[in-house]
Amino acid sequence: MEKYLERIEPQGALWGDATPKAADFYFEHWKGTLSDKREDYEFVPGKDRFYRGDCIFSERTVLGKNNCRLTASIERSIELTGSEIEVLLAKTERFRHLFVTLANFMPLWRLGGYSTTNLNLAKGGWGGAYRDFPDLWLNDIRLWYEEPGALERKNERTFELFKINAENYFERFGSWEEYVDNNYLRDFLDKDHEIISLFEGGRRPPGGILDVSQIEDFLENSIRIIEARAKRFAEKDRLR
Repeated sequence: MEKYLERIEPQGALWGDATPKAADFYFEHWKGTLSDKREDYEFVPGKDRFYRGDCIFSERTVLGKNNCRLTASIERSIELTGSEIEVLLAKTERFRHLFVTLANFMPLWRLGGYSTTNLNLAKGGWGGAYRDFPDLWLNDIRLWYEEPGALERKNERTFELFKINAENYFERFGSWEEYVDNNYLRDFLDKDHEIISLFEGGRRPPGGILDVSQIEDFLENSIRIIEARAKRFAEKDRLR
């Protein structure tokens, strides 16, 4: 299990989720579902069509300079004691480590370098629609599989993006349940199979200010899900 929780350092211009080690990981766990060719998971500059790695959770969400800031929120929360601040900062450091581990990586189909066609770029941006919050992203993926008409009414831009990427990505899974299981995402769901909100209340960034309890909920849920996902990969290894 620990190999899935080791920090993957960048290699030159390659972020951790695009390194050769990450490509080996994608090939090992998604061959038979996405592609049986390792080169289809390799990041090569200028390559437009391949399965590009993505960090499921990103530190841009509540720790990024353009979104909600942890330190500023703590400074405004004068009710916190020194020990409570230490606990929260410890969770922050744990999250910063985990977000660049294999247990937080998954491949997405990369089609071109624009957010209108590229799943990775769309998940991370689009003017606040997702901003790399995986619970928001997964809610729309679920709609794509189970209520496509509802997704089109809710967000036509996302619907068109998913349709463009259907053949090389979404159709490879077949259903929402298969998508969840084949991407090792079961820990995002509660006992009723509903997607867990990473925190309750508040407006998501940009422009949103979260209180400390919301940031703590986000960190706790993120850490729990990443560590549980590592166990799922390790269990698959054990059963081979």
